[in-house]
Amino acid sequence: MSLLQLRKGSKRYPEQIIFQDISLQIQKQDRVGLIGANGTGKSTLVKILRGQEYLDKGEILTSNDLEMGYLAQDFGLKLDKTLYEEMLSVFSDLFALEEKIKGLETKMGQLTGDQLEKVMNRYSRLRQNYEDQNGYQVESQIKGILRGLGFSKADFNEQLINFSGGQKTRAALAKLLLQQPDLLLLDEPTNHLDLAAKEWLEDYLNDYPGAIVIISHDRYFLDKVVNRIWELEKGRFEKYKGDYSFYLEEKKHRLLTWQREYEQQQEKIKELKAYIRKNKAGVDAKQARGRQKKLDRMKEIAPPPSLEKPKIEFEMETTSGAEVLDIKGLTKSYQQEKVLEGIDFKLYRGEKVALVGPNGSGKSTLFKLLLGQENAEAGTVNLGARVKIGYYDQEHESLNPEYNLIEELKKVKKINDSQARDILARFLFKGDEVFKKVATLSGGEQARLSLAKLSIQDFNLLLLDEPTNHLDIKSKEILETALDNYPGTILVISHDRYFLDKLISKVFALENNDLVEYAGDYSDYYQQYQESLAQQKEEKKGKPKQEVEQNKPKDQQINLEELESEIMKLEAKVEELEEEFNQQDLYDDQEEVAELTKKYERLKEELNDYYSLWEEAI
Repeated sequence: MSLLQLRKGSKRYPEQIIFQDISLQIQKQDRVGLIGANGTGKSTLVKILRGQEYLDKGEILTSNDLEMGYLAQDFGLKLDKTLYEEMLSVFSDLFALEEKIKGLETKMGQLTGDQLEKVMNRYSRLRQNYEDQNGYQVESQIKGILRGLGFSKADFNEQLINFSGGQKTRAALAKLLLQQPDLLLLDEPTNHLDLAAKEWLEDYLNDYPGAIVIISHDRYFLDKVVNRIWELEKGRFEKYKGDYSFYLEEKKHRLLTWQREYEQQQEKIKELKAYIRKNKAGVDAKQARGRQKKLDRMKEIAPPPSLEKPKIEFEMETTSGAEVLDIKGLTKSYQQEKVLEGIDFKLYRGEKVALVGPNGSGKSTLFKLLLGQENAEAGTVNLGARVKIGYYDQEHESLNPEYNLIEELKKVKKINDSQARDILARFLFKGDEVFKKVATLSGGEQARLSLAKLSIQDFNLLLLDEPTNHLDIKSKEILETALDNYPGTILVISHDRYFLDKLISKVFALENNDLVEYAGDYSDYYQQYQESLAQQKEEKKGKPKQEVEQNKPKDQQINLEELESEIMKLEAKVEELEEEFNQQDLYDDQEEVAELTKKYERLKEELNDYYSLWEEAI
């Protein structure tokens, strides 16, 4: 049976049809990507699946004891706890079971005969239950997920109340993944994740034992994870059996079919109305009334979205010199901690380059140095001839919350209201939306307005900080086309890998306070980077043990071969003890049972510690 089924469901608001008469089902291993423009009702559908909102028509059926997990907007975290304590709270039932087991161990030392046998049988069942739930691997599991989502060891003991919004989102995601519900509902799970954390999450979700429904505008992520696409668009609900790339091709064919069906229906409606007008009062009035009933019963097909997308362009009147930027020896520290050290690079006219690196590696700091917002401790920033820098700030600090959209455009260029409306329409602002106050705009609307302002100014070097954040897929595609056609130079910080593959031809990677240059798009960079890591590991293996250890800090001097050897020995000892526990005559001697249990628990804890060391060492 399916985990969940929705049968002939409909949902509408006074001003919007979300969907009509749709049916869907979710199987155990489904990986579903739920997509659609902002405001089409994706979150509403997820709320209906969770029982938070109700259908106007239809029904939802779920399997018995279905556990659903959802990343709540308020995070669902106890902010007075540390990160690690909050993760441990997921396993409160398991820890209660552990206490029961310990209580039975104490009892076994005090009983004899039939009473002892009953207690030992119960003890054996509880201990097996504890192992089946991976009780001995809890701490290793917590550490693995937290590290995968980008938390450092220092973060583990930090109170959640001190975390930023992005860190809280990651903490809530970690807690949800530890719960392992049967059906995982994720709303933009890659927000606030750096590239390494996104890649870790992709691997984790691909091995996840339950079903997953993901609302996401991250096309690269969708291609890596999902095997189904659901799309909400203009009240229609479409299902595609494949990843995002399959959906793109299949949708083209479906849109053509939709257009043909729409045109045929419009022609039919035109014929019916003409017949009714002509015959409603004549001898064929009865037939006219029949046609009217047919027209009234007709389920009207909405006009399909156009295959043509609005075209925008970034104006550039001034051409820069051939050499746009020459950076030499750039160094910057915060509180005696080096962020950038001796950075050198050159940027040439027409190049489109990505600046990548983990969160905290210095990407935003480098932008501030290039813009003159901060001063470097050493090094120089040399601009080429006639260079004019335009900056896209993901925080949108240049927007005035009291202005409307037209007023914002007029701040940066002398244009009339009609010209402003035309520009805003290309950035998907329509009708009276142009009179909305900036303070009332969503994150995606603020992003589009900031990009509109940037596009009408004479800049020949664009510094873009996460320009696709909060944009839906259609808006991203329009932006990609515009930037691809832009004749100037671009340096962009982005975690949107699909966007980078479409746009860039070079990568500047910040690695260990230094900048390393890679040729090609993001996928080319990633392959080269992985090959470089593999080569470093091979070189490390080939070095004499003493040399490898001396190159590490003292607290990290771990010999990998010795570690793996010790793990194998411990695993063998654990297997031997598990064999002993399967011997029935063991339970005749309660003292031996208690002693073996303590020994087993010590070995499992020691083994998990070694697993953690091994993970760090590799």
